[in-house]
Amino acid sequence: MKVSVFKPGSESATLTPFQSIPPGPIMKSRWLRWNDHDILYQDFTGCRSDLAALEGEVRAVDALITRQPRGSVRALADLTDTTASAGAVQLFKHSASETRPFIERQALIGIHGMKRYAAQTVALFAGQPMKVFDTREAALDWLVSP
Repeated sequence: MKVSVFKPGSESATLTPFQSIPPGPIMKSRWLRWNDHDILYQDFTGCRSDLAALEGEVRAVDALITRQPRGSVRALADLTDTTASAGAVQLFKHSASETRPFIERQALIGIHGMKRYAAQTVALFAGQPMKVFDTREAALDWLVSP
């Protein structure tokens, strides 16, 4: 299955209200289209030990999510090569509590070992439906399943 990336000004970018806020200069995250569904790809990759960069991306994503209708966002968070420090866990706990009313489903990829445990802790704390996957395709398929 091919993933479509929305580009501001393109025909596909005008299909739904989700595309009304394009990624900004510091925001790597973006909307994807998978099996006729809008998915917010939360790109938290490569923040190894850079908590400030991670915080900037998380705040930008949270601002985008909280502008969407409640219970409407299906999101895929990619945490590949991202820190699992105590600060990062706290950041994600806060984010999850802020965005919970807007999230329909949340999938996570790029986490193994201790990071997987930290993600489960955040999910439990937030009471937010999150599921961890080994591949992007499996996560996307689950996000669009009935």
